[in-house]
Amino acid sequence: MHTFTLNETQKIALPNKPSVLKKFDAMNAGESFVVRNEHSMEILIYQLINDLGSTFSWEYIEKGPDVWRVKIKKLANEKDSVRIGSLAVEDYRKAELFYRFGVDYCCNGNKSLQQAFEESGLSEEIWNEWYIKALQYKDKEIHRFKNWEVTLLVDYIINTHHTYIRNNSELIERLSYKVSMRHGFAYPELKELHRSLTFFLRDLNQHIDSEEQEIFPYIKKLELRHKHNRKLTPLETKELNSFNRNMIEEHRLLGQEIKRFRTITQNYKLPTDACATFTHFYAKLLELESDLIQHIHLENNILLPKLT
Repeated sequence: MHTFTLNETQKIALPNKPSVLKKFDAMNAGESFVVRNEHSMEILIYQLINDLGSTFSWEYIEKGPDVWRVKIKKLANEKDSVRIGSLAVEDYRKAELFYRFGVDYCCNGNKSLQQAFEESGLSEEIWNEWYIKALQYKDKEIHRFKNWEVTLLVDYIINTHHTYIRNNSELIERLSYKVSMRHGFAYPELKELHRSLTFFLRDLNQHIDSEEQEIFPYIKKLELRHKHNRKLTPLETKELNSFNRNMIEEHRLLGQEIKRFRTITQNYKLPTDACATFTHFYAKLLELESDLIQHIHLENNILLPKLT
């Protein structure tokens, strides 16, 4: 990717933007340039979002106190060509917006942004409005997962997400049983939820056991071969493809169940007579959902593509 850099003599004054738009219009998709300024460029970014929508990405290279530099990259028609899983990988704020609007970017990360708009009822205008709001929050320290080596990413998934599942499964199932027994007559859907959740948690724990005992050790072995510039044998390639397909299918089924829980609970809407245990139960289900979405996102959209 060729990068155009605006040096000191080409410095663009803000909030005036014509020079930026002119440079952007002259570029091809995939090319980028760097804007340098002596002050923060948030206003410029907001203006570009209003003018250019989802046709560009941006990243701070330097953030003061004396100099600010932002890399602006021209994308292909993002709505039609860029996958939402890739958008979530590139920008955590977009991942958070997908989650807010109920867009499945983990199990169905291969959909285009246009498909996501159509299925969720979102418009590009609303999306841009919310994205601008998200930019107004101070940048937080985030993990650059896409730059991590496979072994480090696998260990993070185990230590963070697998540990969460093991530490919380028993509590969630116990809360489910208690709430279904206490409130199941008034709200019979809670009994259905408890039955489904019991099987779901069992399958989820079996899934992470399989990952740790079979899939992840195999992935680490392949990564070691890659570091030593050893090509995969046809058999290893076949096995890797089989692991990938199985993981993605199991993730799809887990994602379906998560969606079904939302349907059963009407998006975790608490009744007016909900007790503290009831409230705690739904809060833990939402927490489980959030953790699992990030978990599957890391595996489907970052880990597995690193292996191909």
